[in-house]
Amino acid sequence: MNADPDAAPRAGQLGLDVLDGMGADEDDNPALARLERLWRAQPMSPADSAGLDWPGRYAETPRAPILDHVLEWVRRGLYPPPEMLIVLLEQHDVYLEARGRLTLEDVFYGPAAKRAGNYAARRDKEAQRRDMIAEFDTLVREGNAKTMAAELVMETHGIDRYANDFLKDLSRWRRRLCDGK
Repeated sequence: MNADPDAAPRAGQLGLDVLDGMGADEDDNPALARLERLWRAQPMSPADSAGLDWPGRYAETPRAPILDHVLEWVRRGLYPPPEMLIVLLEQHDVYLEARGRLTLEDVFYGPAAKRAGNYAARRDKEAQRRDMIAEFDTLVREGNAKTMAAELVMETHGIDRYANDFLKDLSRWRRRLCDGK
């Protein structure tokens, strides 16, 4: 992959061009063909792969870096789709070709975002926000008024704000996290 090493990579995008028209033809890509045979040989029920991204679907709507998707397959004790492994190989090649101008973080997760930090920090903040949204929703379902629920969540997380401002934050976080905006 001959990428411009000075161009800033975008998380979840580097190497996805390898998925376009990728077939498991032994002559075109023997490594992919072998990986494909091994992947198809693993016993896997539909329940095993429920909720996991597949290469075609991933290429259309990458919601997270491909490394996250591969690791989720592995966490479930499953061999990831070979196309995803090839993309990881391509991303690693980009890193090596950059000869120190890119970090592994840049290549696999994208550059750190201003005022948002690196990928791990952004992911942790996102998880905290999802937790607060879930806690708030549970409290409201249990019959608490929204303002009271917001105050309880803020107290639990050590947040010192006005409840109405926190409710606006929750609404904004919900839009970003649930709608992908």
